[in-house]
Amino acid sequence: MKFELYDKQLKRWPETGRHIIGQYDDESIIVYQAYNHSIADYAVQNQKFGGKDFSWKRMTWIKTNFTWMMYRSGWATKKNQERILAIKLKKKTGFEEILSEATLTSFSQSYLSSNSRSNSSSTSRSEKSSNSRPNKSFKSRSDKSSKSRSNKSSKSRSDEYSKSRSDESSTLQEEWKEQLEKSQVRLQWDPDHDLLGEKMQRRAIQLGIKNNILQKYSNEWIIGIEDITEFVRKQYELIKLDKLNEVRTPVERVYEIGDNLTKEKLGMSFDDSKPIQAEPEPESEFRKICKSVVDYIYNICNIQ
Repeated sequence: MKFELYDKQLKRWPETGRHIIGQYDDESIIVYQAYNHSIADYAVQNQKFGGKDFSWKRMTWIKTNFTWMMYRSGWATKKNQERILAIKLKKKTGFEEILSEATLTSFSQSYLSSNSRSNSSSTSRSEKSSNSRPNKSFKSRSDKSSKSRSNKSSKSRSDEYSKSRSDESSTLQEEWKEQLEKSQVRLQWDPDHDLLGEKMQRRAIQLGIKNNILQKYSNEWIIGIEDITEFVRKQYELIKLDKLNEVRTPVERVYEIGDNLTKEKLGMSFDDSKPIQAEPEPESEFRKICKSVVDYIYNICNIQ
């Protein structure tokens, strides 16, 4: 593993947003887990998990971010988390397969956006087709009663659209609940923490794995397991002596995922400072009609 001063790395990391930050190369990525002595001894000796104290029935959580693991384990001081393991994992056939199976532990706009994109694109095509037809009723709209009927019709369409969006969201939320229940991988974004355990604005990822994915993780995807507990204790001593500028941590950088749909599915941020924003709702029919009327009047005035 490679290590560097924490202060130096801190300047390179994004301050906000949801990012996967870890130590990785083209072939592998490091993830961290904290265990008791029995499970850690077996893992290091056999380079896989197992033994009498390891449960294959429970979900186990992995973290890519070292300082988040330190916060979670109290720098290897919490009960049953006295040993810190750095697991070198295959990147493509391991870590990225875990990501592809992941379901967010909370329903979010990213889930709604990624699952309704195909529907919204087809709706958009339909609206474009409808709006491309020439509108010959501009004159009649100058009549007050015609305007009233148009406004009521637009409001009705707007209400129908809102109800449709609400129904779609409810349906997708039910689908998400079913998917979460069945999923072998759960993804959770938690506040990242600094060396002193203080919350940061940036979010750190942790992945819970179980069943077949857990079996593959242990038996197929692990390249190596290293016990870094001594290193952790030395850095913690520096922290207790208030020598924060001397603390070293594993060299970590933002894990790049080029596919925006995958980022949406995972609830990731698209840049260094902004979390994923909700997609803007399509323009209402009433607003479209108003724009058309304004354009028509503008053209008439220009002709005269």
